[in-house]
Amino acid sequence: MRYSVVFWDIDGTILHGEDPPEGFTSCPSLTEIEHGGPERAAQMVRLLGHAPPRELAQMVRELETELRAEHGACFSLEILTASLYERLGIAARREESLLLADVLWGVRYREWVWPGCAEALETLHGAGVRMGVITNNAATGRMMRTALAGVGLHSFFGPVICSCDVGRQKPDPRIFNAALAALAPPVTMAVHDGAVLYVGDNPVADVQGAIAAGWDAALHLTGPETPPAGQEVLAFRDYQELVRLILDEN
Repeated sequence: MRYSVVFWDIDGTILHGEDPPEGFTSCPSLTEIEHGGPERAAQMVRLLGHAPPRELAQMVRELETELRAEHGACFSLEILTASLYERLGIAARREESLLLADVLWGVRYREWVWPGCAEALETLHGAGVRMGVITNNAATGRMMRTALAGVGLHSFFGPVICSCDVGRQKPDPRIFNAALAALAPPVTMAVHDGAVLYVGDNPVADVQGAIAAGWDAALHLTGPETPPAGQEVLAFRDYQELVRLILDEN
């Protein structure tokens, strides 16, 4: 086995990003889900027994802009919905605001999983590779774990590290270090030098971030892009190719 620890990006690596493959019509795209967030939030507020104002969608957008500026990398959708309750003059109900955050974020669909990725994760998990997730996301780890459970992949992962929870974003190497520390038992680079791989689709956030942390990187090619020049990076389109590299199978 070449890599005993592998961390994964989410959007563009495990799940399709904003542009679904040609002919993809089985469910809404990520862009459609994101655009529908404010309307879903209004419907949920009504279901919870409150009267949302007509301008709720605009209120959500303005509040998000304000809170992103205030909280920076720590901004999360849970912060947004808790603040929305205050802005609406509704007594704080944490259980309702957490549910509202899930509704605002929306469903992640099994059909969004890249072809071959689920099978690759199952093979690696069965081989004893320890895996986790590192993502720049306003969804919290709680929300991300729920999404992974919904698409049937949760059991393959240990730590799920979201930037909003740790206040650091890729390519900052500190978010990669936080991921290693979250493994049980924790892993140190001194012990596992050269045995940690990060898999992502962004040459800057994912590849440069992993390399800055002392990890190896695998770049998922989702279009005509090529690996960054001058860097030893595995570029792959076929997930079975990635599995063979991780397990050191010729």
